Amino acid sequence: MTTVQELNQTIQTALDSGKIGTPVCLRASVQLNKGGPEPIVVLAACTRMAEALFEVQPAKLTARQTPDASQLNLIVEFAAGQTLSLSIGRGAVNDPDTNLLLIGNHGIIRLEGGDTLEQQSWTADASEIERWRILERNGPVAII
Repeated sequence: MTTVQELNQTIQTALDSGKIGTPVCLRASVQLNKGGPEPIVVLAACTRMAEALFEVQPAKLTARQTPDASQLNLIVEFAAGQTLSLSIGRGAVNDPDTNLLLIGNHGIIRLEGGDTLEQQSWTADASEIERWRILERNGPVAII
């Protein structure tokens, strides 16, 4: 099984090669099974990943969630124009899956086969999670 930390290391190694240039967009699709982490934990972890890649803070969040909270779609815009597009599904699959696409100004990095990613390696501390509770308090669109 692969962990999110190992995934981050793989992305950083690819970035260090210089082949994709400067990262401008991270697209993540995460499907969790019923025993997986809460979607807000995945949101916090993916945002942390994007902040490290883009080297800037998020500026705007747009989010939509199904009434039963089984699907969450988010666009996080960063201060320098970069974007994180994140889709998180929960409970509709038996086997979890994660796919990432990092787009740079000269190329892309595509990481597929995330069915080997350990679900429980998606982690976030309480302060990271609280940062995103704004979704629950302020509805689908929030400026952060």
